[in-house]
Amino acid sequence: MKNINLPNLLTIARLLVVPVIAVCFYVPIDGLVWLGLTLMLVATITDYLDGFLARALRLKTAFGAFLDPLADKVLVLSCLFVLNLRHTNLLVFVPSMIILWRELLVAGLREYLGQQQVTLPPSAGGKWKATFQFIAILILALALLPLQYQAHILMVGVATLTLAAALGALSAYDYFQRCRQHIIDFV
Repeated sequence: MKNINLPNLLTIARLLVVPVIAVCFYVPIDGLVWLGLTLMLVATITDYLDGFLARALRLKTAFGAFLDPLADKVLVLSCLFVLNLRHTNLLVFVPSMIILWRELLVAGLREYLGQQQVTLPPSAGGKWKATFQFIAILILALALLPLQYQAHILMVGVATLTLAAALGALSAYDYFQRCRQHIIDFV
């Protein structure tokens, strides 16, 4: 129970709310989409708040360092999966796939490096990628609603998601470049 502190509780709550957000985005009922948007916004805020509190209150734990990025990936990939079911649009699908591939490649790199006792701290590019992913998900969910300018909202969401995918690809390249000596040793 030594790992149960406020930042880790926020991360656990973010993880537990993912299925609710996914259902809200999937079921084509406007009230549920609004609820999903609200929960997603709260989850996004807790993503930044848990890290801030862990550092400010000196409550960093190995459990939190493991769970926080996992919760982010589960949240983002679950939402993108559901939004792709609702927006059957290649312009949403392609950047979503780039994000998925990036997350799997970087997770695999981190796993390999962990076995070598090498840490790979998050980069500024990775943090910007995460920010734009969250913004894109919120905009794409908003585009599910029958609002005026719905097509324009969708295109802004697609542009934001594409930017997130590009930032993700660049940050993945950066991660692999920073670790190339460990990778070369492996090959």
